[in-house]
Amino acid sequence: IDNDDFKMNATKFNIPASKKNPLKHVSIAYEEDKSEDNGLQKILQTVDAILGVKKVEDVKSVAAPECHQCLQCPCDSPEGKSKVKNKLSKIYFGTRTHKQVAQIVRELKKTKYHDVKMTVLGSREHTCIHPDVSRMKAKNDGCKELLNGPGCRFKDGTNRLLSQSVLKSAGLSSAWDIEDLVQLCQKKKACPYFLSRGLKDDSDLIICPYNYLVDPIVREAMAISLKGHIVILDEAHNIEDAAREAASQSISQDSIEKAVSDIDELIEKNINFADYSRLRAVFFRLNNFINENKSKMEQKDFDKAYKIWSAFEIVAQLDALGLGPKHFPDLKSAFSAVKADAEQRKEEASNSTRFIEVVDMKPATEGLLTQIFQVLEYLYRSDLKYVDDFRASLVQSYEYVFTH
Repeated sequence: IDNDDFKMNATKFNIPASKKNPLKHVSIAYEEDKSEDNGLQKILQTVDAILGVKKVEDVKSVAAPECHQCLQCPCDSPEGKSKVKNKLSKIYFGTRTHKQVAQIVRELKKTKYHDVKMTVLGSREHTCIHPDVSRMKAKNDGCKELLNGPGCRFKDGTNRLLSQSVLKSAGLSSAWDIEDLVQLCQKKKACPYFLSRGLKDDSDLIICPYNYLVDPIVREAMAISLKGHIVILDEAHNIEDAAREAASQSISQDSIEKAVSDIDELIEKNINFADYSRLRAVFFRLNNFINENKSKMEQKDFDKAYKIWSAFEIVAQLDALGLGPKHFPDLKSAFSAVKADAEQRKEEASNSTRFIEVVDMKPATEGLLTQIFQVLEYLYRSDLKYVDDFRASLVQSYEYVFTH
């Protein structure tokens, strides 16, 4: 999945001497109401106050005598053990735009907590410095394919900087922004993306986009657990839109067709034939669904045509395609099985003394399945309790490309 966090506003240009390429995609989206941006909320004082409390807790934690287990001591009880293992809360600061990150960092530098242990989480789109991957359109997929293959020398160099003390001695002694980290990593030949992730466990303040907190796919990918931690949302009136966006998915027909080709190659090599055949059927049937409904779309804008279904209508359609609520558990099991099988083969290859090529589905295919299954999970959960909150649409749009 593409973790495209801080998105720039797209600008459209009409070019008379250009060629129209039709793009078709199907999406299932949460109905949303548009809300106006009311500007950046000044909540640095809240962060300042919480950091002050955390600093006192840190001092108490360090000053406390070491607890040794013994039969006569209450620390040996389950309650005592839980208290000993209790970790201090972190502050997750969610923002909507990168401009807000820059502003909070700038203001944080003016406070007595300018040297707080922190990190800023960002996508590969904003952090990748690999000479080849950074020029790719799909940086997420390019990075994952590189790591599954020959590896990345920048990721390998991350461990040299993977501590708050080393980072401060390397030049980031005060509150820093993602650009500061990228510049440092370019000098040190380390990966900013994996470094910012690796610093998370040793940070008191973690700044990240909204979707890192509300999107379960992103949370899992970034290993974020919010339980027991403090969450602060800048411009919190936008969180409903962020949550709706996280509960919505959009997939293109082109990506579906590429996924079918990818799985066909795996089936031809007889890799986990039964489970991959089930997953291939998901893409194949969705592709047929798009083709069968092309003629039913209505031209609404000069460059777009639509076909919209209510959630109950799309559930009926999905059920007819073999993707309904009764089919979903088996499909999830097939997806889990192929991922587990791939991990096992990778582990066997890494432990082998000879080279073993591990053939697996491409990251783009796995990401697409994750997107589809996530939105189906939302539709079908609690016996379709929330299904009426969703709509599905088939959209044909055009993009303008230069012709030579």
